Amino acid sequence: MNPRKWLRADVVILALFILTASWGASVWFKKHQQQTKQEEAIKAETTADTERAKSALAELRAAWNADDSWEHQVYPPSNEAPIYTLEVEHALVNGRNIIVIGEIQDVRTATDQSGPVVLIQSHSSPNSVDLRFSLVTTHDVANSILSESRTHPPDEFETFISVAAIQHVEKIEQPADKEGNEQDYFLAHGTLFATRPTHLFEPDPKDLGEN
Repeated sequence: MNPRKWLRADVVILALFILTASWGASVWFKKHQQQTKQEEAIKAETTADTERAKSALAELRAAWNADDSWEHQVYPPSNEAPIYTLEVEHALVNGRNIIVIGEIQDVRTATDQSGPVVLIQSHSSPNSVDLRFSLVTTHDVANSILSESRTHPPDEFETFISVAAIQHVEKIEQPADKEGNEQDYFLAHGTLFATRPTHLFEPDPKDLGEN
């Protein structure tokens, strides 16, 4: 073959390679830029939601003179020492309203017709303590929770900040799971006075300004 034709072929191949590489780099850059913008937008939204949640917590704490430091009294087990119901009750039943941060798992009618009951899985207690709340509330509070949940699907946020008064605590014993892990948990009974959504999945209480 004519050397000039070989040369032209090499030039064409090189040009195609450069064009392809340039196109690929351009696509990657645009995709990376778009992803960065999305991450920055999500971060900014999370920061804004966190600030709003901090403000809500501060308002509820002040309005109801609520204790948000009770979780420090529910110590996690040391050397696998058990935590007793009385210890949890001493932390929660102290003559003051408390702040509860957690996922609202259900809103249902009380069996004794005393009013709606809200079930909350606490995020405030130490990780080694499975603490849940069964709180009687008013229809207004229950309806506000239901309305918020319809407006924002559960996968958008899970955590509410609530004010409650606790009357007593019991330990619910459950069979172990298939792996042999304990399923027991503490259930605190009381009254729910107010609650605010955070639009956050599971915020660290410290990020919200809890004591």
